[in-house]
Amino acid sequence: MTKRILISAATSGIGSAIAERLAETHALLLHGRDSAKLEALRERLSNAAAHAVFVANLAETDFSDMRERLAEEIAREGEISGFVHCAGTDFFETARNYDDARTRELFSVNLFSAMAFVSALLKKRVNGKTLEDVLFISSVSSVRGCAGKSFYASSKGALNAYARSLARELAPRVRVNSLLCGAILTPMTEALFRDAGARERAEASQPLGVGVPADVAGLAAFLFSEAARFVTGAEIPADGGFCI
Repeated sequence: MTKRILISAATSGIGSAIAERLAETHALLLHGRDSAKLEALRERLSNAAAHAVFVANLAETDFSDMRERLAEEIAREGEISGFVHCAGTDFFETARNYDDARTRELFSVNLFSAMAFVSALLKKRVNGKTLEDVLFISSVSSVRGCAGKSFYASSKGALNAYARSLARELAPRVRVNSLLCGAILTPMTEALFRDAGARERAEASQPLGVGVPADVAGLAAFLFSEAARFVTGAEIPADGGFCI
């Protein structure tokens, strides 16, 4: 029986690369905000008929409706064995300019939605005992300071802490890992890298240069394979050597 994996923000640069890689061996539940984009992604994946889409806005502060609809989807299409949390949002801002609403939305997308998804997938009445693998797409900002990134870094640092405790809590049945991404060229970062100075600084800070989504997808594919059966609670850099 083909295992099913839920990918949040599946139409994002990293999300779609992971979807393309995992679609070769798994059935996927593709999450996003735009149903048309999700359907377009599903149709271009390998084994398109095996995949389904799930629309939800993760900027919400109450995920009860999302969890109910996810339970209905699982009852209809089958249980979920893996979860990849690619959803993330970011902004540059100084600490003195804290904005309550903006920061709450940041944490909702980057952290609280991950907790809501995992909670739903762990409920026996919803997903049995099927969940085996959880992967969080985090950031090197969580372990390296950067001016103007304190709010984003805090959300990703909290995600890392959640992952470590979750790995202890759910072992040995469920493995939980994080990928700490450095500068990756995606549609979200493309505008930033149009600035020659920003691109040069990113290249200089990472010995292997700026990465592409496929670099992250390759690591994700490994973590969802039997070759990674002895790996849990890991924070694996996908940063081109930034953290050396």
